[in-house]
Amino acid sequence: MTHEERLGELLREQAQTVVPSGDGLARIANRVAARRRRRWALLPAAALVTGAAVAAAFVLGGGGTGTTLVQVPTTHGPRPSAAPTVTGGGLDHAFENPALWPFTSAQEISAWRTTYPYANDKSALVSHYLQDVLGIPGTTLTRPCESCDVVDIAVAGRKVGQAALERFFLDGAQVYTISTIGGTDLTLLSPSAGEAVSSPTRVTGRITGVDEHVDLTLLSQAGAVLATGGAQAGSAVPWTAQLTWTDTGWTHAGLVAKTFSAKDGTLNRLTVLPVTRGNTSPSALQPAIWPFASQAQVQAWMRDPSGKPWAGSAQDVATHFLHDYLGLTDVTSSQQCATCLDLDLRGTSGRSVGTLHLVQEAGAYSVAGVSGPSGFDVAQPAAGQRVASPLTARGTITGVDESIVLSLLSQSGSLLGRASTPAGSGQPWSASLPWTGAGWYTGALVLTTDSAKDGSTSRLIVLRVVNGT
Repeated sequence: MTHEERLGELLREQAQTVVPSGDGLARIANRVAARRRRRWALLPAAALVTGAAVAAAFVLGGGGTGTTLVQVPTTHGPRPSAAPTVTGGGLDHAFENPALWPFTSAQEISAWRTTYPYANDKSALVSHYLQDVLGIPGTTLTRPCESCDVVDIAVAGRKVGQAALERFFLDGAQVYTISTIGGTDLTLLSPSAGEAVSSPTRVTGRITGVDEHVDLTLLSQAGAVLATGGAQAGSAVPWTAQLTWTDTGWTHAGLVAKTFSAKDGTLNRLTVLPVTRGNTSPSALQPAIWPFASQAQVQAWMRDPSGKPWAGSAQDVATHFLHDYLGLTDVTSSQQCATCLDLDLRGTSGRSVGTLHLVQEAGAYSVAGVSGPSGFDVAQPAAGQRVASPLTARGTITGVDESIVLSLLSQSGSLLGRASTPAGSGQPWSASLPWTGAGWYTGALVLTTDSAKDGSTSRLIVLRVVNGT
């Protein structure tokens, strides 16, 4: 019996335990018939029997040349409504992180049941990417934990990488897209995830080990080879290679880096980052933090502004940023003119706590950052800097017996880490901010001081930072 036949048998046995009511049986029969006509290679259980979940894990193999899939059963939601709403990924209408495969927009996710019906299963999604796009056979996939949005990839019993996924919600269903593949000592320093690239593109990275060779491939989302290259590497010394291509018929691609065992030639490291072509980069917008950090997010809002109807007003964006994103309800903003992109921020005492800077793209406003009032400065990190945990911050501040609170927020507003440090008298201060959380790209480093008199916000700095892990 083939694995496909065995899977079908298990599903039929489970289906016999479900007794649909009303017209449920007719609806199920119609769905099953439609899916058979599409001849999908791999079908999630929920696509065949609504309301039935696979009771046990199953394993798919391919005689040593296919992918072994170790899958944990998932719970599936109801069918989508006529006008599905995609949420998650940090924003309602777009992605917080650059996306690798298969979805790069909320519109693509809304059609997942007909395009990638296995996208609600983390392991199945990674399995298809490895086989259908990268053409890598003989992998074994495991999930470190049920709630972790990562999948470990192994070849011949040896871990070669880890796929990081981003979770979205579509009318009750959890749908995933792959953000990156990494998790080994093979790291790509440039280009960065989501960056726009043009031919020729310079690729740099690091790897430990001795006498390694890094194979590079630029692959379109459909798996077409756009460019190839490579470099000798090792001993954690930065290596450099160049990729050149002529094909301009693509928008999103994966920059794939591999190494192979000198002993048996098997794959032993795999790193993949998403990139875009030319000016189609999600980062083409001027550097911004919130609510839009990319041109793609702005374009998605223009197609459907209902989720953030206030994003077309500079004053409203500033207010939502202060009150909803930062939670600083004691700070107000004022715009000196209709076209001004710098807004004065005031605390309850009426004194300036900082200046908020906006950028504008196609009628939408986004916050680029907040500079502090006179006497409060940050020397490190610089705006837009890539950061890793622990984040080190340095600067100066006037006053006596000040306490600076540092918070790191993702674009969605999730608190990633918090720390504080005493400071004052114009002397340099320094703080270490450890943080956790891998599912973010653009973030905000927020620094505040409070009034000793009433505890209200007295000074504010906000810097855009990028996840460098």
